[in-house]
Amino acid sequence: MTTESDISLWIRRHLDGESTKAETRALRAAIERDPTVLDRLYETAVFETDLSAWLADHARRRPKAHRRLRFGAPLALAASLLAALGIGLWLNRARLEPIPGAAIARVESVQGSVFSVQDAAPERLALKAGDEILPGMRIETGADSAATLAWLDKTAHLTLAESSVLSMPAGVPSVSFQKRMVLHQGALTAAVARQPAAQPFEAKTPHARATVLGTRFRLNVKRTSNIQQGTSNVQGDSTWLSVEEGLVRFARLADEDAIEVAAGRFAVAGATPDDFRLKAYPADTEWIDGRVIFEDDFSEGLKRWLTLQGRVDKATQNLTYEAFVQEDGRHIEAKRGTKGKEQGVLIRNREDSGTVFPIILLNRPVKASAYSVEWEFRQGFERGQTRSRATQHWWGVTDLEVVIHNEKRISAGDAWRKQRNEMIPLDESAKPYRWLQKTFHEGELQSVHRVNLDPEKIGFFVHSGNAFLVRCTIRELIPVTEVPAQGE
Repeated sequence: MTTESDISLWIRRHLDGESTKAETRALRAAIERDPTVLDRLYETAVFETDLSAWLADHARRRPKAHRRLRFGAPLALAASLLAALGIGLWLNRARLEPIPGAAIARVESVQGSVFSVQDAAPERLALKAGDEILPGMRIETGADSAATLAWLDKTAHLTLAESSVLSMPAGVPSVSFQKRMVLHQGALTAAVARQPAAQPFEAKTPHARATVLGTRFRLNVKRTSNIQQGTSNVQGDSTWLSVEEGLVRFARLADEDAIEVAAGRFAVAGATPDDFRLKAYPADTEWIDGRVIFEDDFSEGLKRWLTLQGRVDKATQNLTYEAFVQEDGRHIEAKRGTKGKEQGVLIRNREDSGTVFPIILLNRPVKASAYSVEWEFRQGFERGQTRSRATQHWWGVTDLEVVIHNEKRISAGDAWRKQRNEMIPLDESAKPYRWLQKTFHEGELQSVHRVNLDPEKIGFFVHSGNAFLVRCTIRELIPVTEVPAQGE
């Protein structure tokens, strides 16, 4: 097992020029396992180069004592090891700089106006096929322009779309130095062959970081005006990741929350954690979750809810609402309770006729042009009952058309449930229906209805059995009108 002392010894002997072949191999292996070892090597080399430079200025006074100290020797020895790892360097006193011609990639093709800007030379230079891409370089594409880059090790190709700005890292190299970049604006599409675990392909934007070991994906930095959230724009720009092949780790920079996005899915990150929900959506998703507009973990019971009793007339099927009646807890009961380690509200319906049921109704209107509601609850049975049914309640339904109905009911035992409901506005051509209502259980689409109802009033009811509610979350829905097409 490699210890810190072993690594320190290998670095020391390598910089002294006394490392054996076995020690050099061991140091290389340690760097490949842990890139921070490379930082230690570099820092030690810089320190000793500074020290040897100072001593060299005084060598005439004590030449024998410092015969073996040579200006730049530690950095040169460090560079020799880095070169063996595929990272080209040259020496400029106590700094490690990329050497001219030690390219990261080459331009494979250019369409329209494409320019490069180097840190050391801020003027814009036109890029053409065959030009080298160097560390510290910024690449800019004009309108109706694009550029394709090919990495020298032939493991990555990248196409930069129009009106995009991409920069390569400069400064101290690391093992994964050559395949890290920042997309400041615009879009890129990359095809990346399988990479070593310690040397991933990493593309960063102002909002997120995409890390891949081998895949095809598209990254797009979008402006605020491109996305409408309700009646107002999302605050801040956003980054959209679309994965065609493989798996990409997508981290939101605002809070370092991360998910894995598989092939055929996309994800979005905004300037703040509240702008978008960090989730891997199927490619055909039309609406995505935006900011949270209401959330309740029921830690205060039903303080934010009204309690009602619904009654159905069997002859006419008309629904009427009454003040909540507990009936001494015999038939209908709502109370705060605990199941396992969860805190929440228990809603029970001991009536098995299907004509009387308890309802909780949010005591404030939901103000959003489109929204999603997610319920987390444990569904169970009351004594003597053979079925359990609990779901979201929609207030004031006057017209309803079933589009899809595949609702599953629990037949035995208790089970945790996650139910999601979406309310999406319909256009004038759908009259008398005003809303498309979608219901999902555990991520699976269960039903779709076209309805006319009061969308501002949201509730939950237990038709039979019981439900132990632990969370309700309401988010604005954002239409996906400009999700980047995969492979563009």
